[in-house]
Amino acid sequence: VPQDPHPLLADRNVREAMAHAIDYVGISESIYLGQAYPLAANVLPVIPWAHDSALEPPAYNPDLARSLLEEDGWIDSNRDGIREKDIRSLRLTLIVPESNLYYLRIAETAQDQLNAVGFDITLLPLDGRTYASRLLGQSFDLALGGWAGLGIDPDDHELWQVATDRPGSGFNFTSYQNPRIETLLEEGTRGPACDPQTRAPIYREIQQILHNDMPYLFLAGIVRNTGYTNAWGGVEPGPWDFYHNVQEWYSLR
Repeated sequence: VPQDPHPLLADRNVREAMAHAIDYVGISESIYLGQAYPLAANVLPVIPWAHDSALEPPAYNPDLARSLLEEDGWIDSNRDGIREKDIRSLRLTLIVPESNLYYLRIAETAQDQLNAVGFDITLLPLDGRTYASRLLGQSFDLALGGWAGLGIDPDDHELWQVATDRPGSGFNFTSYQNPRIETLLEEGTRGPACDPQTRAPIYREIQQILHNDMPYLFLAGIVRNTGYTNAWGGVEPGPWDFYHNVQEWYSLR
């Protein structure tokens, strides 16, 4: 179903200003107590053959964010702290799952930092069912969330392809559309015997395009910690699954 572009967020300059207004490192240190790492694009560093380590997250630079907005015509003409352009103002609602206390704290921090450069962000905590309905239904301005269990393969076509831009069911809920991405995602699953050396340049280019287009603002990857007693031997945590070799565990007592 054809959709109109978002009146504010379809403007890449607005998205770039938002990217520079948020302190990703500060969020990692203050909210996740350092148990997180910078994330510049969609492929995690635990997939080293496909991960583009040369990409860096946008630098925290509120002055640059303000300059980008002003150059794009967003001016706080009435000095109420909110920038306007024509008849529009930078008012946006950010939905967040109310059950995730980390997300709520991140949302509050992002709200403060975005408002400091001229946005007017309203937080809307929602129960899980309503949040999912609004997210998949594409009935939102901004949404804070995270992906888990993505697996060891970098192919995440369901997040970016036009075919999955289906309000109500598809995971391309940002309605991101880029013909080059479509081509690359197709090529990435056609390599000879799925050879990593053949696929790696494809997924690095995908990361570079997403890093530039900014359909998401990638905040961080989260480090999970699990404790276990030294009464067990054979425990060898893997990058994706703590229990992957549970059949080889044995008691030392």
